[in-house]
Amino acid sequence: MAAYSTAQIAGSPTLVLSDRFRGQWFGRQLSETVDEFLQRLPPATTGGSEELQWIWISNPYLPLSSTDEGSGSSSKLSIMCLQGANMLNELEDVISHMRQKPPRQPAAMASRDISIARDKTVMDILNLAVQMEVTSGKWMLFPPVHQVNHTWSIIAHAVATGQLGVGAKVSPKREDPETRSRLICIYTDDFSNKEAVIRVLWKLKDLGLVSCGSPIYYKCDGDYDGSHTTEFEN
Repeated sequence: MAAYSTAQIAGSPTLVLSDRFRGQWFGRQLSETVDEFLQRLPPATTGGSEELQWIWISNPYLPLSSTDEGSGSSSKLSIMCLQGANMLNELEDVISHMRQKPPRQPAAMASRDISIARDKTVMDILNLAVQMEVTSGKWMLFPPVHQVNHTWSIIAHAVATGQLGVGAKVSPKREDPETRSRLICIYTDDFSNKEAVIRVLWKLKDLGLVSCGSPIYYKCDGDYDGSHTTEFEN
């Protein structure tokens, strides 16, 4: 994923913008400005529903892939989830078998063996995600409700100008009792591309959205059970 500067965008008259959410009202339309989009769907007060699970914006300077226009991506994700679930079930069986064995070794060694088996399964799932091309991932921010509109505005403008990730989403207002924070996800297209992943993190810091000493989390979309969410300390 390449970030574009304002100068590059202005100097590219032949650049064709992609309209990923065209006709889908829960996403930003290219026919509206970012400010109009933010006024239409402010996350602090826009109520969620079965149709409105998230409010979305995409980087219009990245071309749509073939999976953006069809069901290939969701089909691969379904297969990925099924095979990943089988791997996790096998891991549970292995751990259960280890724990039922008569204690022939110190507890520390048994714990180490379980940890090794768990780490191997995590790596197998991540490798499967790469094979199935389910490689997107996301940085996750949790701004308090009273700051979510401001934080989302900063992110939306950066995404819309090609400076931050491939897209972003924010959770709308849920039914009471209202949670104290909202989730904002900033996407990268390939979790194995560490340079691109870290580049998005540095941009978040430049935007003042990540402070020193506060944790921030990155999660691979293929990691559907949350077993490989990484915490970074700044």
